[in-house]
Amino acid sequence: MSVVLKKLDNIEENTTDFALNFPLAAGHARQNANMISSQCICFQCALLCPKSIYQEDIVATIPTVDYQGPNKKYINHQLALAITAGLATGASGILQLFMTIIDRTLETKNWCAKDSEDVEISSRRQVLEWTLRSLLQSCESRENFSESGKWVAYPRALLWAVSDFNEAHLDSWIIQYPLAGFNQLLRWYELLNLPIVPGRMEAMQKAKLINLVVTNIMNGLLHEKDGDKSWTHPFLQLVYKAFNAPTVPRDLGGLSSIVSAHKFWSKLEDTLGQWQDVKRFLAGFDYASRRDVTLRIQAITFWALFTQKGHTTPKTFFANVKSREPLAPAVLNPEEVVAEGPIIDDLNSIFCPIRQAGSETRFGVETEMPPFVSPFGSSVLHCGLPGCPAKFYTEADLQLKPINVVAIRARRAHHLSEVYGIGITFDSQTGLPDPTQAPKAPTSYHNTLHISTARTWSKLDLKRKQAISEGVYGGNELAIAAFVREVLLEICARNRRGNIYSASVENEIRSMLPSFLQALQVASEKMGLEDKTGMSYNHDWQRENTLLAKINYELSL
Repeated sequence: MSVVLKKLDNIEENTTDFALNFPLAAGHARQNANMISSQCICFQCALLCPKSIYQEDIVATIPTVDYQGPNKKYINHQLALAITAGLATGASGILQLFMTIIDRTLETKNWCAKDSEDVEISSRRQVLEWTLRSLLQSCESRENFSESGKWVAYPRALLWAVSDFNEAHLDSWIIQYPLAGFNQLLRWYELLNLPIVPGRMEAMQKAKLINLVVTNIMNGLLHEKDGDKSWTHPFLQLVYKAFNAPTVPRDLGGLSSIVSAHKFWSKLEDTLGQWQDVKRFLAGFDYASRRDVTLRIQAITFWALFTQKGHTTPKTFFANVKSREPLAPAVLNPEEVVAEGPIIDDLNSIFCPIRQAGSETRFGVETEMPPFVSPFGSSVLHCGLPGCPAKFYTEADLQLKPINVVAIRARRAHHLSEVYGIGITFDSQTGLPDPTQAPKAPTSYHNTLHISTARTWSKLDLKRKQAISEGVYGGNELAIAAFVREVLLEICARNRRGNIYSASVENEIRSMLPSFLQALQVASEKMGLEDKTGMSYNHDWQRENTLLAKINYELSL
């Protein structure tokens, strides 16, 4: 019998550097998908036919004989004609490419489908399966798949790849191989049933997945423009369940914030792309492997997104992360056990610490925020929190000409630092929250809710303002929801100060709206505007957004 090969349209693709270096990956290329004809006739008859029995142009005919002795030279010549247009690019590479094409044909073509009751289909499959096994067992390769290695039987070279992984792990040859070719290598191990330590194949799969995720993240860093981090959202979704903004996770509290292993896998498929090679690779993980690798990928993703400042190679990243992250050596070694607790703690380290009972902060689970007093924010003379008598001025401060703004600011900053500050990390000169940049946690529990609400409102047209006002006083929930979302993005995505991760920010925005609208109404009356609803009030950010202006306004109430 024989295997006949059809003429390719883009044969030059099989002679590129990529194809020469990674023949198992090149074998998956689209131009090679239809190389093998479904014709299944004897070798002598096939030689007499310039075209197949289906009138296809035939360029090579491979007899079903052992790949030994004089048969080698003929088969090598025929394969070179079909695959590289006669170019002598190396028999080993061409054979690896051809074996991949056979295996892909067996997997994808209906005319040689598995377990078919059709005699002709079954015969085609038997011919291709015999040819593939014969070549796998008989062909040769460099032992280390490079020019420095000695020639050995192909199965022995495959065993070298396993031993290389044992020593080099993520830096090994097999992990560096492109994904389509890596899938094919796993297939060869399965077909040849080579003596491999139990669990080693699963370890290689996990290592390859770690490498694949990091490669994709490094690619994102390489193509990042003007600091735009929107590309990181799909990767962050592998770690965190909910978000206040596309790149700002929501703190739901401990383990509740982190994506479970059950939900992780579908998100991973979406993140890596719906490519056939990716689907095939991910489908090879069993339940236990999926659970184990989830925490590893989440930890690696966290480190890559929050501690890596610029593009580098995966190899360099792995070396760097091992030197700075205590958990990294275990996480990066798929054959070591990793404890869930320390990793979850690491993933949650960007959030504010959980407030313990008896802490000095005045609020409970949700951060309390004082109501609006002016159109620009809360009181600048008093704390404003329910039950807190603190004031930031003395009568002497107010009697000075001009008012002692410096002293008032200092007292206010000190009080807000005590109320909202986390430990000794927050010592603001103004009381305003510090910029937040992961992996460092916020230094305070408050954020820019007041000023962000006012700024977002000031950009709206009259129609939207009126719709929001109607919503606050009973109706038009859609207008309220849209505005709250805009303010949330202003706080968490643009200002990025203080506790931008809080799960209660949306509720806090909603709770502040009545006092904000009331402050606008009062300001409109004071200015003598004809419209007393506050809808026509325009924020003067240059003159009225200073501490002195706010003090004078509050004193006039």
